Amino acid sequence: MCYCTSERYTPSAWTPHTSDEQAGGDSSKVQEQLTDVKDIVASGLGFAALRAAGDVVAWGRSTDISPVRQQLIDVQQLTAAGAAFAALLRDGRVVSWGVKECGGDSSRVQAQLEDIQQVQASGAAFAALRRDGRVVTWGLPDSGGDSEAFATALVSLNEFVKLMYKYELAMWPDSTDEELARVVRVVDAAIDRWHHAAGNWYKVFLFIDTQGSGTITYEDLRRFLRGGYPDLHLDTKELPNEDVYRLWKVLDPNASMRIRKSDFLAHMR
Repeated sequence: MCYCTSERYTPSAWTPHTSDEQAGGDSSKVQEQLTDVKDIVASGLGFAALRAAGDVVAWGRSTDISPVRQQLIDVQQLTAAGAAFAALLRDGRVVSWGVKECGGDSSRVQAQLEDIQQVQASGAAFAALRRDGRVVTWGLPDSGGDSEAFATALVSLNEFVKLMYKYELAMWPDSTDEELARVVRVVDAAIDRWHHAAGNWYKVFLFIDTQGSGTITYEDLRRFLRGGYPDLHLDTKELPNEDVYRLWKVLDPNASMRIRKSDFLAHMR
């Protein structure tokens, strides 16, 4: 999960529980350093802030940057996995820290982490896209951290995005029949409330497919569920994010990134 802004600001954190403090809820120890911040990313254990000067401030569990502090110069981008961070430097190199097994240790592939254009993360691994089209991965193999079987293949940007989508989708919660039925009922009630079209999933698909392409993406569905009228304006109390993830994972079992109208109708009825 990543939170960022184009504006520079001074963030602060709150500490309702001790566990929250350990996971980054208490930034008091680094508060004086949190100035002129232009980007913040969050792992499951803490936060890292990128300052305008190109240096990094981190707090929470498994966020100690002291072993790599001298390397974190002229940082251009921060990326967070579940328990680790990766920094892309202006010269195209990558520096990582955090839980070693979950992507915090990139020493195995460090020689390949040159001329990097983009870094993405799954729950426990990272993938870096090189300028020559190759992808370098590290972290837990089950989370995509081992792509050696594809090491000789040139990978396009689209293939890279699909690869990361597949791993991200795998991390989303599975759904029982009862949970799926509950989510569908919540959505159906909102459709009836706003459009008096309960059970008319064909009409719902047309609402979601604003481009008329015959397919929809996760972002299309999320916009329809969360957006204001004519979308459904469902907040996270009515429909938690986890339920949206569950619904989309059922709709896209093959990780194709797009689902057709026929598949949508089959699952929603």
